[in-house]
Amino acid sequence: MSENQRAQVQDWLDEWNEGPLKVTPNWMEEDSVEFSLLASSALTEAQMRTKLAEFPQGTRILWQVWQPGYISSTITMKRQEAEYDAMRAVAAEHGVLLVESVSP
Repeated sequence: MSENQRAQVQDWLDEWNEGPLKVTPNWMEEDSVEFSLLASSALTEAQMRTKLAEFPQGTRILWQVWQPGYISSTITMKRQEAEYDAMRAVAAEHGVLLVESVSP
């Protein structure tokens, strides 16, 4: 393993150990979103659902919600909340707590 790879793995371990973990939705347009979580990026909705099911029960994960002015004006808070609510339900089915994190 190269030094760069070791550093990257260490960063992921630090993020896991220090917590809280955070899902960052990357909105392209109203109905186009990809997600990032730890070492995974550009996850589709289906992949994000699968990823949430992989965490141990009791895991707490933050969900980034973007304030107006920090995201394209075509992405409404209502649309962001709908995506969060859907993923929160998936997480809850597996004993994972998804918590809204509103920030710029």
